[in-house]
Amino acid sequence: YIHNKERCPQPLGQFYTQDVLRHLVGYAGKKGIRIIPELDMPGHARSWGVGNESWILPCPRWHAKRKNSGVKGEYVVNLPLNIGNKYVWKIVADMVQELASIFPDPWFHVGFDEVPQECLKEHGYDSSHVQAFARFVDKQLELHGKVGVYWEDNLHLINKVVDPSRAIIQCWNGGPKKVEEAQRLGHMTIQSEGWYFDVGCRNADDCYNNVQYTAGPLSIGGVGCAWEMSESECTSKENNRQIWERQWEKSVVDKLIGTAARFWGSPWSDSSNEIMMNALCKNSIFTNFTCHTNKNQLQREQGPAVKPKETEPRQRGRKQQRK
Repeated sequence: YIHNKERCPQPLGQFYTQDVLRHLVGYAGKKGIRIIPELDMPGHARSWGVGNESWILPCPRWHAKRKNSGVKGEYVVNLPLNIGNKYVWKIVADMVQELASIFPDPWFHVGFDEVPQECLKEHGYDSSHVQAFARFVDKQLELHGKVGVYWEDNLHLINKVVDPSRAIIQCWNGGPKKVEEAQRLGHMTIQSEGWYFDVGCRNADDCYNNVQYTAGPLSIGGVGCAWEMSESECTSKENNRQIWERQWEKSVVDKLIGTAARFWGSPWSDSSNEIMMNALCKNSIFTNFTCHTNKNQLQREQGPAVKPKETEPRQRGRKQQRK
């Protein structure tokens, strides 16, 4: 779905089968890429209600307020899961189990961003109910050997019920202070603020020159985000009347290059790299392969000699020998 879209075809009814997802995971793994699922909850669950209206909370007062606010209109009517419906909890457990069987990565993103408290209050729910749900979600993740990744929005709520070693915080909106706050509470952090490819950095140089990254003892890198992308020609008009490109190849690919150069090109000191590497390797959720890879990367950055390429005659000789 692309809000405020202009000339954007919206194919409906498309979905990934389990076999396709497993193929993607395998294909990415051969190229050293991890695929981590995100099951965003309990907010942003409006689509769940298409399957069964009782799975979400309707919140008519909240709905009317948001729809008429002028902020992207109907698009931002964020309705949450019905966290008081125990059958919804069973559905969540089943979905975590299914996705855990498809995605072998030790991380599993569970959202917890922009949970509409006003909407919950219409049904008599408060933060204690969200905490109970968060505790349940963590237990499901632990049952399947997963560690949760959470958006920063409910940092303190999550910190009260989930051990920091089991809750990685992805920071997107609170600046360096939010990163530092999460780390003080013992959470590893991923930073995305400044690296939004839909309505964030404009091009590769813009993404590369972003200086908002906050390194710390529990910083483990950054993630560029791209929401509402289209395979075909597409743009959207934002509230400030800016036009943004929504076609994947035009909008994301170049920005990925700039962001990758920023994160992989050692823009910070060697001491910062050592801090990040140590945080990775000391935490039990990372594999020996990850630690080995990061150590090799650090060694390359500090300037060990690179083995020179063999001469062309020797290459031809080996080919002839193989024949």
